[in-house]
Amino acid sequence: MLAVSLQKQNTHSSLQAAKNLFQKIIEEKQDGFYYKDLVSRSASWLGSCLFREGNYQEAKPYFEQAIDSPLKWFSPIYYKGMALYRLEMYSDAASWFCSALETEMCPANSGEAIDCLYWAGRSHAATGNWPEAIDKFHLALSSSKARRGWQYALACKFHYGRALFAGQKYTEAKRQFELLLEKPGKLLGRPLGSDYYLGCCLLRLRQLAAAEKVFLDSRVLSLRFQEAHLKTRNATDELAIMSARYQLLRCSTLQGKLLDGGMLDNVLTFFSNWCSITKNYENSDPAIALVEYHLAVMAMGHRRLERAVVFFELALANYEIKSKQQADSGSTLPLLECQSELGLTLHKLGRHGEALAPLCKVLEGLKIPMPATQGLSASASQQKFNHQIRLMRAKLSLCEASHCATYTPEAEQLAKDVLAWVRRQQQRNQEEEEEEGNRVKGEQKQQQSGENSPKELTDEQKQTPEQETLLQSQAIQEQTPGIQTQQHMYACPRGASCYRRANTQMCALNALVLLAQITHDIGEDYSRAVSLCNDALAIIPPLKADLPLHNFIEDEIRLHAYLALSLAKLPERRDEAEEQARKAIQLEKAKCTTTGEATEESTEKMSYCQAIGGFMEEFGATVGSVNE
Repeated sequence: MLAVSLQKQNTHSSLQAAKNLFQKIIEEKQDGFYYKDLVSRSASWLGSCLFREGNYQEAKPYFEQAIDSPLKWFSPIYYKGMALYRLEMYSDAASWFCSALETEMCPANSGEAIDCLYWAGRSHAATGNWPEAIDKFHLALSSSKARRGWQYALACKFHYGRALFAGQKYTEAKRQFELLLEKPGKLLGRPLGSDYYLGCCLLRLRQLAAAEKVFLDSRVLSLRFQEAHLKTRNATDELAIMSARYQLLRCSTLQGKLLDGGMLDNVLTFFSNWCSITKNYENSDPAIALVEYHLAVMAMGHRRLERAVVFFELALANYEIKSKQQADSGSTLPLLECQSELGLTLHKLGRHGEALAPLCKVLEGLKIPMPATQGLSASASQQKFNHQIRLMRAKLSLCEASHCATYTPEAEQLAKDVLAWVRRQQQRNQEEEEEEGNRVKGEQKQQQSGENSPKELTDEQKQTPEQETLLQSQAIQEQTPGIQTQQHMYACPRGASCYRRANTQMCALNALVLLAQITHDIGEDYSRAVSLCNDALAIIPPLKADLPLHNFIEDEIRLHAYLALSLAKLPERRDEAEEQARKAIQLEKAKCTTTGEATEESTEKMSYCQAIGGFMEEFGATVGSVNE
């Protein structure tokens, strides 16, 4: 009893004295049931003393000795689970918490049962077993307030919401965090990240304006909190602040707003240091690789190309590590998009040889056959087409990087492969358009004969071309998870046939541009280069009609420039070369005027008009004559 009293005083000297007494009881050799029970209890109490001191590894054997007792009582089983949790052995900890729930001294809805459920949920969450974590937190939450008080209930609700969020149940998670932020709103026990995770739920549900407001009003971005952080320089608080700023930047990006350059640089600097030294991510997305991917995309969009490369590489490295650690890492990283963007960014930086490896991985990944799809045949056909478009775009990216890295024969073959696919796809598109036309004619005949006459749509049901375009874009995103529509697919306001035709023709245009460039650079058949440029230019007018929002000026500048360069190699066509050079320069001037960007400040890897100036000097014409 003396040892138990000393243990309850919970001071350093009293714990040390209690440990000595418990150790003495354990080491004495006596017989009898009473003494064996006393030894078991002493082992459990000694383990508790060591646990309070933070000596979790030393405490484990004493809990195990107590568990071996015939009584099978609750405390040592529960505390062994706690020791394993503190030692980050989460799977084993969850098993012991569940075992503690089965003891006779742990009745349902008791305080002990709630503790076990709560910590079992925390253990499952730490291993990424979200369904089990959600189940345990739900059971604990149902009676935690009555048994453990409102502060315990708040903690349980917070982690329940986090588990729902990580399990992609965003609407349910949003409700939990909204409850946490309801009155009384200034509870001291309210977890700091409640408003942060509410914003994350709104962001995932695409309620962007609401998410942005939540992050702006969050406690971690308040002036008071940031002033306090400047005094303490607490690392956890800094992570919370930077995580909220990161999510604010995401909201702005998704809404098409101009980002705060200073905030972006601060966030990039912080996470480039933080992500490289940690493997865990507690205060933001469940998968660190996805955070790094989004940061890379933001950096690339604002011309921080070197930093974009760093974050793409970090994302891929972390994804690979987590994939090796566990089969289901919980990451939703769009792997092929990340590899593709890394390759393209390296290519833009002129690091063409380095760009080949990630682009080759993308190509290999897309060559894997699509899994069988269920549902309507039209949906399956659309998914198959989208997959083929991704594959062709990967080939085109690899083609451009390969040519710049002097793998010209391989690059030429890739461009030819894309053109061969385009010819086959154009035939299929024509057949599908004919079928669609016949179907429409049949419906019109039925309407004229009065059969199956459809009800007239109300004004609310009718859709504008812009609404149809938006719906088309959303459908593409739903059918191809992880794809960013503006980068890979082109939405067309004229329906499915227009969508297929426009995306097929875009592949043809890009392939012809690259093939014209390769043919010119090889220098063996300039007439063929001219023909390829003309074929590509002929594709642009109908594409402009199908894709009125897309800007083709870069393609036009490039094609007129290569036409000029190729025609200049044919002595009898020098006048045509000068005309094409004049068109290219006029277009580039128009582009610079429209974008407010001077040619010499352009971040493009080369100015085609400067190349034209070079060839005009080489062949005896003056740049001034072309500029007139």
